[in-house]
Amino acid sequence: MDFYKNQGYFKPEELEEINQTYINRPHWNFRGEKSKQNHKRNVVILGLMIFQGVHTGELNKIEKAHVNLNKGSIYIPGSGRSNGRILKLNVQQILPLQNYLNKLEKEQEKLFDCKMSSVMMWLITTLKKMDQRVRDANQLRSSVIVNWLKQHNIRQVQYMTGHRHISSTERYKQEDLEDLQKQLELFHPMK
Repeated sequence: MDFYKNQGYFKPEELEEINQTYINRPHWNFRGEKSKQNHKRNVVILGLMIFQGVHTGELNKIEKAHVNLNKGSIYIPGSGRSNGRILKLNVQQILPLQNYLNKLEKEQEKLFDCKMSSVMMWLITTLKKMDQRVRDANQLRSSVIVNWLKQHNIRQVQYMTGHRHISSTERYKQEDLEDLQKQLELFHPMK
């Protein structure tokens, strides 16, 4: 019984594959300069979702000044349901972020000056066409959190996710424990 498949989560390598597949969409998919710019923006958004576990409400709050390419980090501002935090950027994000930042208007403060709900709907629809296992943005975020819990202690993951309460982070750990219990029941020799 595979925990990831059972719960609908993606392993780290599967998330990276989704990211790379989206980045490498064929150039003929783009209908002009605006479409190419939107793709660059969406690559940055998807990277933040996959590598930093950022949720939609936080994406709207990120400003250009929050990105520090020299330190390889990004500040994710808190929202009504999350705390602010500084997270490391993945090496795969640096160049796309730099290219995207170079194309933004100088006076634009927000990193993403768009209607995020429309962008997310389009992005998730596109990802579903590329990989039918993709359901929604929450599934991607949940996958990131579950993967982090396998690598870091629960307090680190609480900080990384921006959860205000440890119980929010524990919920993801609990799902992992439930799967272990099922496997124990299935394979226990005293069954």
